[in-house]
Amino acid sequence: RNRSMEQEGGRYVSKVWRGGVGHSLHLTEFQLIVDAVLGLYSDGTVAFLHTINAEAKSTEQVSIESLRALFSDVQWSDTEPEFVNLPPRSFIVPGFVDTHTHGPQFTFTGTGMDLPLLDWLNKYTFPIESKFGEEAFATKVYDDVIQRTLRSGTTTCAYYGTIHNSGTRVLAEKAIAYGQCAFIGKVSMDRNAPDYYREASTKAALDDAEQFVVSIQSLRSPLVQPVITPRFVPTCTLELMKGLADIAGKYNVFIQSHISENLAEIAWVRELHPDMESYTQVYQACGLLNAKTIMGHGVYLSDTELDAFKAAGAVVSHCARSNFSISSGVLEIRTLLRKGVRVALGTDVGGGCDYSMLDALREAITASKVIFMHKRQQDPDLAQRDFAPLSFKEAFYLCTLAGAQAMGLGDVSGNFLVGKRFDALIVDPEAPGSRFSVFDTDSYSDIFEKWVNLGDDRNLTQVYVNGRQVMQRGVPY
Repeated sequence: RNRSMEQEGGRYVSKVWRGGVGHSLHLTEFQLIVDAVLGLYSDGTVAFLHTINAEAKSTEQVSIESLRALFSDVQWSDTEPEFVNLPPRSFIVPGFVDTHTHGPQFTFTGTGMDLPLLDWLNKYTFPIESKFGEEAFATKVYDDVIQRTLRSGTTTCAYYGTIHNSGTRVLAEKAIAYGQCAFIGKVSMDRNAPDYYREASTKAALDDAEQFVVSIQSLRSPLVQPVITPRFVPTCTLELMKGLADIAGKYNVFIQSHISENLAEIAWVRELHPDMESYTQVYQACGLLNAKTIMGHGVYLSDTELDAFKAAGAVVSHCARSNFSISSGVLEIRTLLRKGVRVALGTDVGGGCDYSMLDALREAITASKVIFMHKRQQDPDLAQRDFAPLSFKEAFYLCTLAGAQAMGLGDVSGNFLVGKRFDALIVDPEAPGSRFSVFDTDSYSDIFEKWVNLGDDRNLTQVYVNGRQVMQRGVPY
């Protein structure tokens, strides 16, 4: 029956989980269900999510038969689906979404924290990235990158590659092979870069960018998409950026770049484009600021620039770890949220020295506390009203549902509403080697908060993307 249903294009409930579930419905609405049943369709989407009543606690009362009766409008097959009871303190959460990281920079992650952005690019980044024209080198690195990010719970990731088409395509192929949802960008840059790591001409850069988009789309993967990726204004001529905007529009793909990360960078942009009112206006003038744009950092955006971001629907990817690591600055995230600017989180490896989104979440909270303490010295009432630190629940939203929305997947992923794909992490707070302990005095909320603040990949027993298991205790499945 199952086989015939699939042949007819149908779907059916193939698996039911029972245990805790935590997910975000909004920035200010976090749902932690102590005892739930979550049904999974054979196509990898959520069939139902139901809270178990306190009086119906026994496994006998929560049976497949009772669920069939409760969800009679759901498509069931004659064969009984797999029923999984999670350990008492384990829970399911949505997979993390990293909206900004650099695949090639995993090679030197954790080093080179001694220089500010522009010097850092020339000393560390450009020399390493230039090596990715060698496919063997790219293959070795990107195989590691995809495994590491999946192992840490990143089910969707926006990657910057290098200027090399073939090497960056390897990154896409590895994402497909391991089952990660990935947005892959071939970097474009035609000025202010070393001769050994700059595209031959503006025309060559545009031709390569379009060829890359076509190449990735030809893979016909439902999980991997190309992204137009001008590195940032200082390394891209106006002609290049305008041409890249045309390509993005022609193929209806996302755009990613950097903005206002560092004061010296901003001054450089001002020197390069004295006729422009702001960094943001350069991107606007080139047609690169819209609802499919994700800009890394945005630390120093003015109110006028933030208004432009809101009007365009563009996203700021907040990469707090990186901003601390290379001394760039501290984003006033409450200002962005208060103004209605879309915000999500990123790791920004290798400026950021940790590829885990749990770290990105924690550093975002820390950054918000730094801003709060600074504002409190000036005006305590204003600080409390407008710059209160992020809660862990808000930060969790930013690295799950907000990230999915940033990548155009808000209706597809990010939480466990019915019909969304099952991008999920199975969390075991009592896993061997866990960095935190659980005691009988801990409430379920306490355990969840401990994991958010102290957990790591050792607590992830399984990772799922689109209903398919891709990791089992850190090992590709």
